[in-house]
Amino acid sequence: LGAVHPAVVGLLLFGVGFSAGLFVVPLNALLQQKAAVEAKGRLQAVGNFYSTLGIIAAALALGWLSGSLGLGADRIILLAGLGSFGMAAYFVRKNVQAPAA
Repeated sequence: LGAVHPAVVGLLLFGVGFSAGLFVVPLNALLQQKAAVEAKGRLQAVGNFYSTLGIIAAALALGWLSGSLGLGADRIILLAGLGSFGMAAYFVRKNVQAPAA
């Protein structure tokens, strides 16, 4: 790939952040709606804790993949996408029931 204009990169990053917000905000709202009154704060704290653990794990994985294995950003993004697709396919296959005959 050639050089990409910084405005394009900014626009793409905005799109990723916006898309993540479309997923996370309704998910947090649903969790708070379904939780018992006395558990809402604890539920939010646990969710934030696991989000932080995921960020740390992603940073460590990035360092390992780029440092130890010498992979470039394009290969790391490809691996992350393939892993996400594989996990999504697994969970959809596991959770979708076959129609009754």
